[in-house]
Amino acid sequence: MLHTPAHWFFASLSWAFFFLGQLSAQPALQTFLPRANYGALFEPTNQIYSGAGQSNFASFQSYNTALEGKANAKLYMTYAGLNTISKYNLESKSLVTRLQSAYPGTIIQLGLSFTSDGKPELHYDQQVANGDYDSSIVAFWEGIKATPCTVLIRIGYEFNGHWNGYDSATYAKAYRRIISFKTKLKVTNAATVWCASADGSNHNYNAYYPGDAYVDWFAIDIFNQQHFDNENTRRFMQMAHEHKKPVMIGESTPRRLNVTKGDSTWQAWFVPYFNFIRQNPGVKAFCYINWNWQGTQWPDWGNARLSDGPLIRQRFATEMQNPIYLHTK
Repeated sequence: MLHTPAHWFFASLSWAFFFLGQLSAQPALQTFLPRANYGALFEPTNQIYSGAGQSNFASFQSYNTALEGKANAKLYMTYAGLNTISKYNLESKSLVTRLQSAYPGTIIQLGLSFTSDGKPELHYDQQVANGDYDSSIVAFWEGIKATPCTVLIRIGYEFNGHWNGYDSATYAKAYRRIISFKTKLKVTNAATVWCASADGSNHNYNAYYPGDAYVDWFAIDIFNQQHFDNENTRRFMQMAHEHKKPVMIGESTPRRLNVTKGDSTWQAWFVPYFNFIRQNPGVKAFCYINWNWQGTQWPDWGNARLSDGPLIRQRFATEMQNPIYLHTK
């Protein structure tokens, strides 16, 4: 078959349109909707706290180093169990000293549990609600009160996760009992956070809700890209708006993906992630788990360490340069 110049021209044009169509089919970052401001305790006005961790100073430093020190995380993620609170109070003094030295102005984002992760049979929310842990609660709040920084506390975080084993009614009672001691001890440097999980099996959020007087912030932990825009997540975000509470993404990581894959991982997870932040005006904080999960008890979660993915690190850094994000110096 004879290929004329016109034939080659139209064939090339067809390929050009095909590739343009492929490019346009890729998800794109959407514009930021103006932030909602509810006046909650320690809620930033018109901005979003950046955060990283988790429970590991090295991973926090790695996150900040990956962003070349230009967007140091405002929130440091860590954890404590109410049944081991004395140990936590001792460790926290060392942690705060390191944070104040290296990253002054950092806020601690603390997950406080009354269970054992992955062992729902060990939950003790009923005992907390009954008053059996009152001395631990007092010790906890006294430790927080003595901490020379702001603390955002996710009390009984991922309350609807089957891996925690919380009963909705006793969880709410335990939450309220913990807050009652915060009030009695006049703790003023801590905000309380009510945290759900997008992975949770019980989406009857109201059953777990302790009441507006006991909650400063809402939070949701999201790992799968399918959860950024599903019905249950949308209902939770709507509930937060109705109760006039800012929302924190308490935990997040590109689960079962790898930053080493570059653009494919960016398009699959990071674009939906940042669009979730951009398109939900109530989101006022996010916390990114900067881990290589292959070395943990969840090895199939992949590698989320920004320093190991040059393309994603660069794009993440560019996103963080938007003045809507609030960092430490």
